[in-house]
Amino acid sequence: MQQGLRIILTAIILFFGTGSNAQIFEGAKWSFRVEQTDSCEATLILKAVTVDKFHIYSQTINGADGPIPTSFTFNHSPEYTTVGKVKEGHAEEVYDQQFQMKLKFFHGETEFKQKIKINTRKKFSITGFVTFMACDDEKCLPPTDVDFKFDLNDGKKKSCATTELAIPVNNTTPVVTDTAQAVMPPEHIDSATAAAQNDSVFTEVAQVSELEPGCGDGSTSTATDKSMLGIFIAGFLGGFLALLTPCVFPMIPMTVSFFTKRSGSRQKGLMNALIYSISIIIIYVGLGFLVTVTLGSDALNDTASNVFFNMTFFIVFLIFAFHSLVHVKLYYQAG
Repeated sequence: MQQGLRIILTAIILFFGTGSNAQIFEGAKWSFRVEQTDSCEATLILKAVTVDKFHIYSQTINGADGPIPTSFTFNHSPEYTTVGKVKEGHAEEVYDQQFQMKLKFFHGETEFKQKIKINTRKKFSITGFVTFMACDDEKCLPPTDVDFKFDLNDGKKKSCATTELAIPVNNTTPVVTDTAQAVMPPEHIDSATAAAQNDSVFTEVAQVSELEPGCGDGSTSTATDKSMLGIFIAGFLGGFLALLTPCVFPMIPMTVSFFTKRSGSRQKGLMNALIYSISIIIIYVGLGFLVTVTLGSDALNDTASNVFFNMTFFIVFLIFAFHSLVHVKLYYQAG
């Protein structure tokens, strides 16, 4: 029994050791920043630095049999509007022997830029994720999603209302106090008077054209609530479907009989079953929340798809099965 425990502890140590080393091979490191000079426009910059001999691919790949192209997903918000598509740097174009086609990719440092138009004076954030695939000459890593967040209007920015008014508005009449000056032909108006009139035109138009605080804001709480409710319902129904799997369905009569036989009364049995169910919910939700807060939203998905994690549990289950068979064999021999 002690030897079996030593094997289990060794397998767990190997899993965490190899798992921490495996996180190094991400293929590329991403950093994000925003360039905002005024209150109307900004440029979102997404910088990728490939690791070792890995490279990431361009946004445009000809053919469906090639690698996963780099793509960017921006969560919709009424507070901003994207201008055009994401612009990428200069990509190398070579014939890839693995995919048997010409491909554009980036090695080392490269920047992707997305220009946006800002529709509000309030502080807001732009969120989304980038999907990319990293390969070297021998292998390719699975497609990876990296979340990003840009904070806009986080400081005082120069107003862009005056820069938009390059052409005077002809249908705005400046206010003059002198009647003779009002009927004076244009050729008799001196430069100082014309400059004053132009200033009044631009001042009036600037006051009308300037965005009010909160202009363009909208409420997305209804759509968000609906999406969250849909996720909850889908997860709830998925839980019921999971009861039909071969590894879960046989456990139902065993669990029910456990509470009915060990409880002295029906009321006590229901109470024990309720405590058991609530404890499972608290443990899974608590652990999931803790892992998500400390390691990120993709940590559980990455762990579940990690080969070392699955191999470790495979070995643990084999050890449990071996000990169960040994105990059953000894039980029948003793009987």
